[in-house]
Amino acid sequence: MVNRIHKLLILNIISIIFALCFSNLALPESSAEMYYSLGQKYMEQSKFELAVLAFKKVIEVSPNWAEAYNSLGMSYYQLFKFDDAIKQFDKAVELDQYYTEAKINRNRTM
Repeated sequence: MVNRIHKLLILNIISIIFALCFSNLALPESSAEMYYSLGQKYMEQSKFELAVLAFKKVIEVSPNWAEAYNSLGMSYYQLFKFDDAIKQFDKAVELDQYYTEAKINRNRTM
């Protein structure tokens, strides 16, 4: 079971690398949800650099997804990149002025 999970994780990493290599190609909207889930998994595993890559792909495909900006901000926060985190929280609030979690995260970061 653990071996299978490990193989799936490797396949996910390969898919991110592949997608980054061909980032000029249009990705279907459903890939945004896949990358968002992948980013969340990386956050849970404290793999914040990989989470940043995944959330950037989400934003590339769905640039109006406020939660993706908030999650990218949290990834930057965990990497101690506070200026980058604040920019992402600001963008999340710009897209959704009632997004309380992003406002809280921004205030916590300042």
